[in-house]
Amino acid sequence: MLLTAVLRNGGLHLKNNVSAINYICSRGQLRGSKPPLRKPAERYQQFKKGQTYRFDKMKNYIILLLALTASSCDFKSAKDYFNEAEKLEEQGKYSDAIPLLDKVIEKQPDYLGAIINRGADKAALKQYAEAIKDYELVLSIDEKNTLAIFNIGNNKKRLSDYSSAVHYYTEALNSKGGQYLTLDWVDNPNFRNDKADFDVKTFEIVYERGLAFYELDSLDQASNDLSNCIKNNHNTVDATFFLSQTYFKANHIADGCEYLKKAIQLGYKDTLPGQFKLCVTKSP
Repeated sequence: MLLTAVLRNGGLHLKNNVSAINYICSRGQLRGSKPPLRKPAERYQQFKKGQTYRFDKMKNYIILLLALTASSCDFKSAKDYFNEAEKLEEQGKYSDAIPLLDKVIEKQPDYLGAIINRGADKAALKQYAEAIKDYELVLSIDEKNTLAIFNIGNNKKRLSDYSSAVHYYTEALNSKGGQYLTLDWVDNPNFRNDKADFDVKTFEIVYERGLAFYELDSLDQASNDLSNCIKNNHNTVDATFFLSQTYFKANHIADGCEYLKKAIQLGYKDTLPGQFKLCVTKSP
């Protein structure tokens, strides 16, 4: 039989290896030895419990994140905001419509209708310089947008910058083909044409340019534009009246009186100028 002695210096002598094993088991692990490994099931079970805890915690974070996202998300479309802005504009609430159009443009930066309408709202609030910036933004996207060019001309005229106004009215005509041949787009519900939305009738542009020429004392050009409007039945009453004023300004009294009388016959009802008395005294 193989004898084994343990802890010899401590005075304990064991007779064989069975006794040694029994002794170790009864005393537990020896000093300096590693702790017994857990069973695989225990390690897996412990890991699984930890994972479940971490998943539950993560689930709470996800729910919180979704709640915060839902509260901060904007589920309205650009078109929804545009329609809301239009309703306010119909009520004359331009300052309330502008923030809605801001949201439209934020969601869809190339929404030209929203940019143009925002410019029109600013113009209605007499913010002419800011309106021009919006129309220039349109031109950075669509450089031949007739409505944007025409509106810049209108706002330049409101700022008494008549020379620039004439330039933009002429550019608006050029965007439609040129000075002598222009194309007016017609909105046909059967054949949708986006260009019709941003078109301006030729003689509407010519009429506004004629008024700008009048302010610049470019009387021949003013007379030419206003006469063309009358020939083409555009804004006939006002064009006839301002043509009379153009003749008076050029000291062509007889022609001025003739067109002033025509304007009155056509239904001009605004405050009559001092020339009216002159024309009455000169009547045969």
